[in-house]
Amino acid sequence: MAHRGRLNVLSNVVRKPNESIFNEFSGIEPSDEGTGDVKYHLGMNYDRPTPSGKHVHLSLAANPAHLEAVDPVVLGKTRALQHYANDEKEHHRSMALLLHGDAAFAAQGVVYETMGFHDLPNYTTGGTVHLIVNNQIGFTTDPRFARSTPYCSDVAKVVNAPIFHVNGDDVEAVNFVCQLAAEWRQTFKKDVVVDIARAKAINEGQGIDWPTAEGLALGSLLLEGKHVRLSGQDVERGTFSQRHAVLHDQVNETQYVPLNDLRPYQAKFSVCNSSLSEFGVLGFEYGYSLVNPNSLVLWEAQFGDFINNAQCIIDQFIASGETKWLQRTGLVVLLPHGYDGQGPEHSSGRLERFLQLCNDHPYVYPPPEKMARQHQDCNVQIINVTTPANYFHVLRRQIHRDFRKPLIAFTSKSLLRHPMARSSLAEMTGDTTFMRYIPDPHPETLASPEKITRHILCSGQVYYALLRAREQNKMDHVAISRLEQICPFPYDLLSQHIDKYPNAELIWAQEEPLNGGAWTYVAPRIRTLMNHSKRHEGKTAKPATRLPSASPATGNKKQHIQEEHDLLSQALIGQIIEPKKVVSGVPVWE
Repeated sequence: MAHRGRLNVLSNVVRKPNESIFNEFSGIEPSDEGTGDVKYHLGMNYDRPTPSGKHVHLSLAANPAHLEAVDPVVLGKTRALQHYANDEKEHHRSMALLLHGDAAFAAQGVVYETMGFHDLPNYTTGGTVHLIVNNQIGFTTDPRFARSTPYCSDVAKVVNAPIFHVNGDDVEAVNFVCQLAAEWRQTFKKDVVVDIARAKAINEGQGIDWPTAEGLALGSLLLEGKHVRLSGQDVERGTFSQRHAVLHDQVNETQYVPLNDLRPYQAKFSVCNSSLSEFGVLGFEYGYSLVNPNSLVLWEAQFGDFINNAQCIIDQFIASGETKWLQRTGLVVLLPHGYDGQGPEHSSGRLERFLQLCNDHPYVYPPPEKMARQHQDCNVQIINVTTPANYFHVLRRQIHRDFRKPLIAFTSKSLLRHPMARSSLAEMTGDTTFMRYIPDPHPETLASPEKITRHILCSGQVYYALLRAREQNKMDHVAISRLEQICPFPYDLLSQHIDKYPNAELIWAQEEPLNGGAWTYVAPRIRTLMNHSKRHEGKTAKPATRLPSASPATGNKKQHIQEEHDLLSQALIGQIIEPKKVVSGVPVWE
């Protein structure tokens, strides 16, 4: 089953003690046995007594937030249980039960693939009972824009499974149909689907300078006659309630798109809540972007973590399409990314994987003629910006150049409303442009450049955590600079700046683990850069990161905070030191 409603199932179906659930809400101490996960991803096994006095073994599989990804896992586990119980022919003693959301069931390809196991001799489990929790909306996407069939359950017709539609508000009817479905499966050993439909409901209630900067960028391009298309799951409102590109009349359901009402002769703004698909929709938007180079086509993931569902489109088309087929695209991929304590499924867009696809040479310092052509020669651009103004400029830059390259933009969730992540209008007008590298402004509170002993390079939202910790601990010997564009690597700007601090040790700080993030990409390039500097030849940068990890992030809030304090002390002090106190979320070491 998905994560929504799982705590209810854990408590009331598999009888996980409520004390354990409440303890997870309050936070538990970090464990030496793993990184953990958020409470609504966890599974459990339980032997539940029945009114007849018998016991039924219930096994709720742990799952990620990648919807429906656990489906084949459940079937594989069921088949294994049947094998070890000598039940592979009768399929009488073990049964798979899958709970789906309506939008995911209709859109996720793995549902169709899992249905395909239905009658394969080596994969069948003797039928699966599918329960669709159908609230007739996919997060914020109306069914009309989420599927092309009348019912979300229509995909089950490929295996001729009976489909029961039942009113979710009629408890007795739901109980009757679910019993009927179980009897069908047990009698005929075939899949069966129960579509539990309820009245349409919004299932989640979810300054604004960052979204305003985006609106200004898109609106200004529309006024210049450039068509803009923004697609993805819940992009009309924005996953984090930040965009509100479409206003809905709650009385008559009419829609109003402000960006389509700027001037009579502007270009069209298409904002499209997509079906709950990454692979298919990203491929569609890539194809859309190929037709007109003077249009800005953007696809936004609900969370950056879900981009791996579209890895084939990234690898085979976006990263290599120009090299293989001379097929250029200016597609923009927006990936919400950042370590905010939301667990391994809502933290990382896998920056390291995109950087691994970049074709620039890490050990060759570009000569002047190559430096001027970095953007033309690269296969993909990768950014992790920290200011609304830079986000504004990089979107406009996609259209205002005479060539097209894909742009992968890692966008912070916490900076959407962060009081320090603000830009003035002056930073977006006049001769202002996108800043690939933002050096430390070196305020008066810092020591003179010769007395700076640590120069920290970073990218993305970790900058503000470092900045607050530096200010709270009154560290006047530490400079912090930002790499806003990671690829192509801005050798020209960094080479002009790192010699400003001749006695400083260079540190790379990132939120991600050592085996993730940008470190493996920037490390050899920083070494190449330093070997061409006047004051740092032969030196290397040191990393300040989370420890290497198989999972991108911990699901334990206390462990998340501890890891953040550790990497901040690594970056600012040079070693891991426990803070003596924490002031407004900022560690204080003195």
